[in-house]
Amino acid sequence: GHEGPAVGENLAARFPAVSGPLPEVALLHASVEGVGDLAPDDRYAPCATSDLRGKGYDYWALGHVHKRSAPLDDPPGHYPGSPMGLDRTETGEKGALLVEVIRGGGARVEFRQTAPLRWEETAVDAAGAASTEALRRVLYERIVDAGHGEGVLLTVEIEGVSPLKELLARAEEREDLAADLAEEIGLAHLVLRVGRLRRAADLREARVGPLGVALDLVAALREGREAFDAVFPGELAGISGKSAGERESYLRALLDGAEEDLVDRMWEGGA
Repeated sequence: GHEGPAVGENLAARFPAVSGPLPEVALLHASVEGVGDLAPDDRYAPCATSDLRGKGYDYWALGHVHKRSAPLDDPPGHYPGSPMGLDRTETGEKGALLVEVIRGGGARVEFRQTAPLRWEETAVDAAGAASTEALRRVLYERIVDAGHGEGVLLTVEIEGVSPLKELLARAEEREDLAADLAEEIGLAHLVLRVGRLRRAADLREARVGPLGVALDLVAALREGREAFDAVFPGELAGISGKSAGERESYLRALLDGAEEDLVDRMWEGGA
């Protein structure tokens, strides 16, 4: 039969001769500090970046964290991430790294996508969509404009002030709408979830009883007619230990959409 070239000839053709020591690569399965948002129980063999420096290696090939990142620059060290997202929390492109380690320091790192399917998530404001058909158009436009299509497993959180809140609270309504949109757009899968979705209401009609008092307090805080420190205890989660300016900035951010949230939770005057 036909004999191909010798193994040594193949290697010689593909790889030029080198002089001196070859680069040394370390493989480490561990949680490097500052990488990933891991729960304490998920931090396998935790270590600091300082633990990896000065060991004589030219490159650290890191594993355990599923998100691509580069915690080390000298010497270089990279997590390639997972070859495919494990679940809906692992969004974005997934794949592997093609790394050329340079003798004397440095590395050329190239990402190669391997996942046939990709998890993604986004939020869509339903404000202004007064019917299911109007909401369908809004969702279609936002999904297409974001470039989501074939091979994407998409989760959409619907938020905003909408008269469709009660309708969208029913799982079967969301599932039917999601199935139709996924087929029309060409998505691999689509899940619609209700996020910070609040009912549409006339705030003037809602200003009665305890709800009216709460709405007046929000207005007073927003306009500066009431002192934050007089309303919120200093030990409130999120503001403990912060300066007065930091506390006020944080609490003002919490007031965004507060009126609609209060109406949604407390008002029984209608949808």
